[in-house]
Amino acid sequence: GVEFTIHGHDDLEVSHSHLYCNVSDLPSSRKVTGLQGHSSKFFMCPTCKTPSFSLAHPSCFDPSNFKARDDWRYIKYSFHSHNADSATVDAIHENRGVHWSALNYLLGWMPACSSIIEFMHAVFLGLVKHLNRIILIKSGLLNGTRLVKPMDRLEAFFSGLVWPVKANCLPPSLSTGRGSPKADQWHNQIAVLFVALYDAWAVDGEIPDHDAPPSHLLARNVHPSDAETDRVNSAKMDHNLRRHYAVILKFSAAVRILSSQSISPDDVHRGCAALSHATQSWARMGCHLTPYFHFVNHFEQQMYEFGPCYVTWAFAFERHNGKLAKINHNQHKGGELEATLMRRWWSITFNYELVHCLILFSSLLD
Repeated sequence: GVEFTIHGHDDLEVSHSHLYCNVSDLPSSRKVTGLQGHSSKFFMCPTCKTPSFSLAHPSCFDPSNFKARDDWRYIKYSFHSHNADSATVDAIHENRGVHWSALNYLLGWMPACSSIIEFMHAVFLGLVKHLNRIILIKSGLLNGTRLVKPMDRLEAFFSGLVWPVKANCLPPSLSTGRGSPKADQWHNQIAVLFVALYDAWAVDGEIPDHDAPPSHLLARNVHPSDAETDRVNSAKMDHNLRRHYAVILKFSAAVRILSSQSISPDDVHRGCAALSHATQSWARMGCHLTPYFHFVNHFEQQMYEFGPCYVTWAFAFERHNGKLAKINHNQHKGGELEATLMRRWWSITFNYELVHCLILFSSLLD
């Protein structure tokens, strides 16, 4: 343990602590733990042995096919590389997927199992953003014709929504994929996206069972050559609107279940099963998928161990980082910058507690 000064105690008291988990975005997590980045060919996922080139196959998103890695091997080779020469360090990193990390000194620390997949970055800034900008817009699922313009319908739907007070208003450019929407805006958008897409795609009350119009209809060349038409039509992605709507409906339900503040183990299993089916379906349909689509299929075991996403997601961290970024400082190093931020942080905290105590005291007097 470590000795600390404790309020009300004359002597230093021994305190025992444990680093429970690492909550950070993907690049920071890999750098802290010493693991290879998510762009690695064979060590894309530190938890299982799924390689990056399998992202095009449905088995990459089926948890029943995952072969778990051994965290103790990471620790073993991390210590081997600690005092090794540069050539050995590079060889261990290339073939074993790990660098040295001082966190491996900690009791109970496991490089992969203790580094969670953070829900906010993975789902809202990863999957939902990719669904809107790549699968829907860039892949041409919202292409229109002279008579039917799904993009205009989608814009009209979002601009006509009346959001509750606690929800942030969505920017007008969200449905077109422009700008840089925040995670909470993607959170709000996925809750109603399936309704918006029904309004955009429906014909006579049903989602049509045919492909979206090809992208060359929106090109500047209104009379494309046969070669250009063949190139567009040879795209491997499935553009059937009804099949895509069914997958998006399942994905939206999975996000709604897993992002609940109160969740049972049965709900975790149900939500993760829906998420797995949705990602497998997109893989079968030939959609371009990123590593996050694989990582989220480890949510079930993670939530059983660490609890619901509200316990570990980074909304609070990002909000406080935004407050710290607004504090004026002189850019001095050597500990001065950190001390300035800490003094201002405690000043804000103490002022809040003072106001809270005054309100409580006035209520007691009444």
